Amino acid sequence: MKRPFVFALCICCLFSLSGCWNKFELTDWAFVQAIAMDGSPDGKVQLTTHFYKPGGGGSLEGGQQGPSAFNITTKADTVFEAIRDIPLRLGRKAQWSHMRIILISDQLGKTRNIKELTDFFMRDHEPRDTVTVVIAKGTAKDYLTEKPFIESTIGQQLREMSRSAARLSSKTKDVDMLNLAIQFKSQTGIAMLPYLYSNGFPGEALSKLAVLKDGKLVNDFMNSANVESLVILRDEFDFGILEIPCSGDSGKKETIEVTSLHTKKRVTTDAESVSVRFDTKIKGSFSEIRCTSALNTDAENQVVERIRVYLEKELRKTIRLSQQKKLDLLGIGDWLYRHRPELWKKWKPGWDNRYAKADFDLHIDVEVVNSGVLISKPYYE
Repeated sequence: MKRPFVFALCICCLFSLSGCWNKFELTDWAFVQAIAMDGSPDGKVQLTTHFYKPGGGGSLEGGQQGPSAFNITTKADTVFEAIRDIPLRLGRKAQWSHMRIILISDQLGKTRNIKELTDFFMRDHEPRDTVTVVIAKGTAKDYLTEKPFIESTIGQQLREMSRSAARLSSKTKDVDMLNLAIQFKSQTGIAMLPYLYSNGFPGEALSKLAVLKDGKLVNDFMNSANVESLVILRDEFDFGILEIPCSGDSGKKETIEVTSLHTKKRVTTDAESVSVRFDTKIKGSFSEIRCTSALNTDAENQVVERIRVYLEKELRKTIRLSQQKKLDLLGIGDWLYRHRPELWKKWKPGWDNRYAKADFDLHIDVEVVNSGVLISKPYYE
């Protein structure tokens, strides 16, 4: 009696096992690598979708290589409608789980709220939170027509450029969908995205930041020097090189490879004002020596002081710039929201003006670990 019962139970279990119930076959999908969003004269969103072409990199007759990707352009009032129009031109359904990067033109970012433009990709289950998001100067779709240097598609190439630029140079930020969603929840309404621009592609493709206020692009004034200073102040400096001018008007510069950099922020408040102190500790090694010679104790102290003075000047320049624009790029408002919620509730309506009048104090500690050679002087002397 037990055997028929066990057999029946096994049959029931087999029916309960999950299987592949998706009605789409592999040949029904087209895998997205990147998208570019632009505006159009009629006020609609122009969506250029960059698809990976399976087998496109294989050899054809004559030993030539076929294209590994192609672009489809659609236009509609909303992003989702433009996406649903893709099968009309392609004959396949777009699949978003392999998407690498989203490019949004700066002109579109000034007229449309970027929160709305990215809403579909944050809600849909297919796009991953790790998709990189950047602002592109000019027409965003033009960047998707370029050929990649080493990656299979330009979408993957741009994504790797964004990640490496932030990690290895600290002249920009690497922002993905998850990070952007967190920035959109900022109490000050400030968000920052990498700024992609072309001066003979790739040129200096990623060494700026685009600043958003309440979801709209308000400025692209953050050049590479400002970004380095901003990243230092926000304690987000990962790795990079600092160029330190020599004394006098020679125009020469020496380079320091930063091996360790940490910044601590301390905020104090009274009844009507706020003061912020930054303590920055930097360790680094000389990479190029052009005007420093014989680093004995006195000479080393002079070099350290020259580095400290220069960095303080650059940091203060970035702080003044953010205060002039009344843009809290340093996250002071978010700190107050977390640590002084009652005070922040009172200050939030007029925070931009209060931030512009805030006092900032900088304390920088520099340590030169080594000069890279036994003799600390220019090798050609």
